[in-house]
Amino acid sequence: MAKNNTNNTNPITSNVEKPSPETSEQVRVLSITEYEQAAQSLAEAFAEDEVARYFLDTPDMAEYSLEYKWDLHVDILRYITAAHCYKGIVTTVGPDYGAVALWYFPFSFSFLSHSPFPFPTGLLSTAS
Repeated sequence: MAKNNTNNTNPITSNVEKPSPETSEQVRVLSITEYEQAAQSLAEAFAEDEVARYFLDTPDMAEYSLEYKWDLHVDILRYITAAHCYKGIVTTVGPDYGAVALWYFPFSFSFLSHSPFPFPTGLLSTAS
């Protein structure tokens, strides 16, 4: 005869180990001291992205070497990442910056703070 479960636990799942994320798998906010590592991760992730390469693949850049273009790509992402460290939030997961996210708060761009027009971040348009 089967025993009655008197301790109010589910006999099917009571022996299943509950997954808990390791500390290294937690989302964490980066400081400016880690911007270069985060930027390098982003540069590698967006190495072939057409939007990220917009400034590199123009006709006037045709004579520059691939190494020069790569260095410029990395520099651009360093500047963007540092700006987000100072005026926004940079987050990552894991010890090797395998996932990096850059966040700006609405109305946090400095050139917009002096503008007479209250444009929210990301909604500037020149379309008429």
